[in-house]
Amino acid sequence: MKKIHLSFLAICALLFALSSCATIFCGTKANVTLSNSKIEQPVDITTDVARYEQVTLPYTVKVKRGYMPSNVVIESEGYKPANITILKKFNAVAISNLTNIIAWGVDAGTGALTKPEEKAYTFSMKKESEQPELVQNQQNTISKKEVIKSDVDQNIPQSSKKSEDTYV
Repeated sequence: MKKIHLSFLAICALLFALSSCATIFCGTKANVTLSNSKIEQPVDITTDVARYEQVTLPYTVKVKRGYMPSNVVIESEGYKPANITILKKFNAVAISNLTNIIAWGVDAGTGALTKPEEKAYTFSMKKESEQPELVQNQQNTISKKEVIKSDVDQNIPQSSKKSEDTYV
C-alpha cells in the first residue's frame, strides 16, 4: 500500500512539475536574429520588448510570444526605417502539458503557446532620397512631386466662387 501511495505522490509531483511547460521551458519572450549584409554601420532596433541602440548586425533581439504579430523597426542614419512583422506559430513544447487544463491555461495566458515562425530574418533598407527639386511659383514654393495632373483633373469644371454648400 505504501508503494502505491508513494508512486501516486511521485506521479502527482511530476505532473505538477510539468505544468505549464511552455512557460517554464521557453519563457514569455523569444530570441530572433536580424541581419543585413549591406549595412555595416550601427543601427537602432525597436521591438515590442526593448530598444537596442547602436548595435551591429547580425544581432539577436527579444520579441514577445503571444498571438499578435510582433513589429520590429530598424533605423540607421542615412537610411529609411525598415519594418519587419514577425508572425507566430504553435509552440510544440506546450504539448507536454498533456491533459492538465490549468497548465494549458497558464501557457495560453502568458503567450507561451506560440513562437516566432522564423528564428532569423534578413531585411533590406533603402537609402534616404535626396530632397525633391523645388519649383518656384509666384504664390508659393512646391515640390515637383506635388504637381501631378491627371485626365480626371481636366474634366472637373472649375468655379471661382464658392457657395455655402461647397465642401472642401
